[in-house]
Amino acid sequence: MKKALIGTLKVVVPLGLGVWLIFYFYNALSEEHKAQLFDAFGRAELGWLVVSVALGVLSHMSRAWRWRYLLDPMGFTPGFWNCYHAVMSGYFMNLLLPRAGEASRAALLYRREKVPFVKGFGSIMAERAVDLVLLGGLFGLTLLLQVDKLDLFRDRVSTFRAGQGEAEAGGFPWGWVVLGLVA
Repeated sequence: MKKALIGTLKVVVPLGLGVWLIFYFYNALSEEHKAQLFDAFGRAELGWLVVSVALGVLSHMSRAWRWRYLLDPMGFTPGFWNCYHAVMSGYFMNLLLPRAGEASRAALLYRREKVPFVKGFGSIMAERAVDLVLLGGLFGLTLLLQVDKLDLFRDRVSTFRAGQGEAEAGGFPWGWVVLGLVA
C-alpha cells in the first residue's frame, strides 16, 4: 500500500505542480499578452509542430538506444524504456543544475537496472567524446566547404578594424570567438 501511494505521488505531485505553474503564469499575463498568445497559437502551423516534436522524440530515443549499445559490451543490457527515461530525467536535471544530468542518468540507471554508476557514467563520457569528435569533424568540413565565406568575413573584419582608432586596433579577439564556440 505504501509503495503504491509513493508511486502515485511521484506522478500526481509533478503533474499538479506543472498545471499550477501554467495556471499561475497564465493568470499573470495581461489581457493584451493573452490575446497575443492565442493569436500566435492560431497562426502556428500544426504540421511543423508535429514534425518538430516527432524529430525531438526520435532524437532522444536514439540517444537511449546508443547508450544501451555502449553498455552491451560491458555485459549490461538495460531495458530501452529505462534508458529513455534516464536520458529524459538527465535533461530535466540539467535545467535545475547544469551538467548534473549525466550523473543523474547514471544514478537512475543504477537504481533501475543495477548498472554500476562508474560504468554508466563512463559510457556517458565515451558518448560525449564521440559526439565531440563528430562535431569537430562537422565543423572542419563546414570550414573546408565554406572557405570563400571566410575570406569575406576576414575582409569585413579588416574593414571594421580600419575604422577603429589607434587604441582599439589591438587585433580581432579570435580567442573569444573560439571560447564562444567551445562553450
